[in-house]
Formats: sequence, structure tokens, C-alpha cells
Amino acid sequence: MSPLLCLFALVGVVFCAPALTDRQQKLVKVFGEDTNVTRAEAVIEEEARKLGISADEYYNACTANADAVDFTDEEEADMKREGEALAKMKGQFNNRDEVLKALQQNAPKTYAVIMKRVNIVEKELPKLDGEAQNYVRKLGNFLLDGVVALSKAENDFFGQLSVIGKATEQILADYKSLPQSSKDSLEKFYCINGAIRIASNGKIGKLIALIKEFQKL
Repeated sequence: MSPLLCLFALVGVVFCAPALTDRQQKLVKVFGEDTNVTRAEAVIEEEARKLGISADEYYNACTANADAVDFTDEEEADMKREGEALAKMKGQFNNRDEVLKALQQNAPKTYAVIMKRVNIVEKELPKLDGEAQNYVRKLGNFLLDGVVALSKAENDFFGQLSVIGKATEQILADYKSLPQSSKDSLEKFYCINGAIRIASNGKIGKLIALIKEFQKL
């Protein structure tokens, strides 16, 4: 192709590519740069209809909480620095309390970041029905139990993948076992099913699929 044709092609791409709306930009920020925003908007419309609420209400559920728990650049830098130090530490955890104690003592900034998000979630719990509240609390404990299990699979890459895969499967199984009313309660505030559908074709979905494949080995 001649340089002139290349130039026209480039100009065409730049000026003809559709600009993202503010709502679409927020979806990209929440779900990642590889998000198919057209598909994401369709998912939001569908899930909102199932719940009997407006698309705007459901969109807010999918993005407002994400904004509240999103990490700042400073927080990400602190967690990366402390995470590198923690990775060099040897030893295993026996229970959840040991995990929290280790974070508090050896990664205080990371601990503060985590507890800030925990408090945000706790404030939202009264809006959920009883079984949905129990699921959220159980989820928090399950994540800590996962850290304990990962520590015991130290330096075993496939063992760690297996732990992550089993944890993911258990979380999904527990969610599926909830009554529909509790699922709806969760969905209205945390956009769980919508988030899974939106992310399924992105990096998160591919990672989950990869973990499941490793489990079959």
C-alpha cells in the first residue's frame, strides 16, 4: 500500500471510529479495556428486565459499588510493594486469624485497604435479605480460607491453580444454591450475574476457563 493510501486509512480509522459515551467509558473502567461495551449494555438491559428494575438502576449497581471499592494509584503501589515482600516470606497459615494477623503486622497498608473495602460491603449488607447476607459473609471467610490453602501449596504452581479452581467452583456452587429471591437481592446491589456475563469474553473469563482446564489435568 502506498504511503498516501496508508495515511487516508489511518485518518479514516481515527475520525470514523465511534467515540465511547460516558456510560461506556465507565463500563470499560470497571470491567477492563477489552470489554465489549455494546454487549455489556445489552446484558444490563436484559438483567434489569429480569429483576423488574430500570436499566439505569442496574447500571448503577454494576458501576457505583465498583467506584467505591476501586483502588487508587497510591493504594495499588502500596499493595504491590508489600505484596512483593510478603511473597518472599516462608511459612504456612493455619487459619483465617493468622492470615489477618500477618497482613496487619507485615503489610499494614494492604490490610488498611482491605478493611476499608470490607467496611463498605458491611454497610450495604442490611439492604440484602437474610440468605444473601449470609452468602456475602461466607464469601469473605471463604476467600481467607483460600489464602490458607494457597500457603500450604507453596511453590507448587499446579497445586495453587487447583486451589483457586476449587474455590471458584465452590463460590459459584453456593451462589447457584441460593433461592431466586436471594439471588435477585444480591443482583440488585452487586450485579453478580451481569458482571460474570460481561466479563466472560474478557481476560477474567479467559483466566477462569484456563484454571478449569488445568484442573482437568
